[in-house]
Amino acid sequence: MSCQKDRELVQGLRRQGYRLTPQRRTVIDTIVHSQGHLDAEAIFLQALAQRPGLHRSTVYRTLDFMVGLGLVAGADLGEGRVRYHFRDQGHHHHLVCQACGGIVELEEAALNPLAESLLRDKGFAVELSHLALFGRCVSCRQEAS
Repeated sequence: MSCQKDRELVQGLRRQGYRLTPQRRTVIDTIVHSQGHLDAEAIFLQALAQRPGLHRSTVYRTLDFMVGLGLVAGADLGEGRVRYHFRDQGHHHHLVCQACGGIVELEEAALNPLAESLLRDKGFAVELSHLALFGRCVSCRQEAS
């Protein structure tokens, strides 16, 4: 995320009346500048290196806060832990191979027909912002044959 986007995020939070404590700012900066998706423990460890004395509970509360505001998305990619990214990094989904553990990103548009079908047929407006789909990749399927 660019410095401009970072400033916009901070200003937006303040306009909405949310306090941006130094601890929250450190957690947010860690997510903003991360490469890829981090779980809460990785976020905590990276933020702790920047702000010694930071509590793990602060990281979890800040993640819950950011998810609740719709600024951060999280998904369990089959490892039993949630990985987070800023929604500004784009909506996308993951194809997770249950055999080798490989992960492939899938663009949001690939699931648009599913969302449209659910709305049309069931009247259900599904939230598909960050989803993990499990199965077997091409290589693992070929090895099994």
